[in-house]
Amino acid sequence: MVPLMPYLEGKRALSPSAIDKYLTCPLQFYFRYSAGLEEPDEVTEEVDARIFGNLFHDTMEALYTPFLGNELGADDIQGLMDDEEKIQNLLLQSFRDNYFKGGDDSKAVVLRGRNWLVGEIVKKYVRQVLELDKKRAPFTIEGLENKFKADFPLSDGERTVLVGGKVDRIDKHDGVLEILDYKTGKADLSFTMLDDLFDQEKTNRNKAALQTLIYAAVVHANRESEGIIQTGIYALRRIFEKDFQPTVTSKELGNQPVNYVEHQEVFNEKLVRLLEEIFDTNVPFVQTEKEETCRYCPYKNICRRG
Repeated sequence: MVPLMPYLEGKRALSPSAIDKYLTCPLQFYFRYSAGLEEPDEVTEEVDARIFGNLFHDTMEALYTPFLGNELGADDIQGLMDDEEKIQNLLLQSFRDNYFKGGDDSKAVVLRGRNWLVGEIVKKYVRQVLELDKKRAPFTIEGLENKFKADFPLSDGERTVLVGGKVDRIDKHDGVLEILDYKTGKADLSFTMLDDLFDQEKTNRNKAALQTLIYAAVVHANRESEGIIQTGIYALRRIFEKDFQPTVTSKELGNQPVNYVEHQEVFNEKLVRLLEEIFDTNVPFVQTEKEETCRYCPYKNICRRG
């Protein structure tokens, strides 16, 4: 079994997705992060959702890595869009790394059937993200797939929880530090108020927004000089919508972008309160009351629900 103590001892970082999993179902959190039961891998001959996400992430990272630390203009991005051969080669390399593991590196990767179709879809998403970025340019890419972590002291004054994870991308745009997350699944770019993000009873709780704001909290702990930190989500299911903007907004703020730095005291207080509940040995890891959550849970056979 994998106890929770390593998170209190600074040996392991509790990820934003893990924190969100607790809000979704404390028992599911227990199975994964306390009991150490890995989610079962499904054997498939086709690209699954996880690998699809890796293909997209890897291709975007490889495209932007040469520009890391430099200002990226609209012409630079157009140049990437025009270089179809480069995009194709980076995609094939990602297929080799994620899907054809253990294959002969001397042989060219050839996509056939459904894999070819998946590759075409990934390229379509990549080109649309580049198109959106061209409209936002110029901006500076300050981080790609970087790991960040920070300690969050609990109110007892004795314990701290190490929180962290890998941030997909960090941009500097018009003096604003932007924490950007790529989401292949469903994601809403707006939430009503901060309280809603931590409300376990809320059926439409904005999970993606909460995760990006936790990342913002961790990044700010490492870059305290930043005056404005906003978050954004490239929700791939929505990027083809007219006038799509990745910035996370709040109805509580008049549908304006959320500056984490301005709201850090309130947000961190709510986050620490949740962490205290997670690590309170007197609070049991109970099963969620929302049965629809159990439908796709990897541990539903253990709970015998769904």
